[in-house]
Amino acid sequence: MQETLSRWLESHAGDCPFVEHPAVHTINEALIHVPAMPGLMVKNLFVRDQKGRRHFLVIVPFDKRIDLAALGRLLPASKLSMASPERLLQHLGITPGSVSLFALIHDSAQAVELVLD
Repeated sequence: MQETLSRWLESHAGDCPFVEHPAVHTINEALIHVPAMPGLMVKNLFVRDQKGRRHFLVIVPFDKRIDLAALGRLLPASKLSMASPERLLQHLGITPGSVSLFALIHDSAQAVELVLD
């Protein structure tokens, strides 16, 4: 994904710093491995509805608790839950611990709905 992302950033945003770090699965891991940078630190979740027909990339401030039942009522979507690693790879071309807004560049089918808080 890094090469694709680097090319996209170069063509759309000019010269952007790129920071590599290991995959992180929790905010505590991110706080250890991701260097401090300006801006808002967020957490990214890839979730699906009960039937697996709708998929969402949910991005919220890192310290915010996410109530999937309440989010499901807001969207509306039935019984949201974390999507499997297989679905993550299928829709966004990435593995767990690598979920980010930039993964949407791999969603050529536009099957993933973005939810930003």
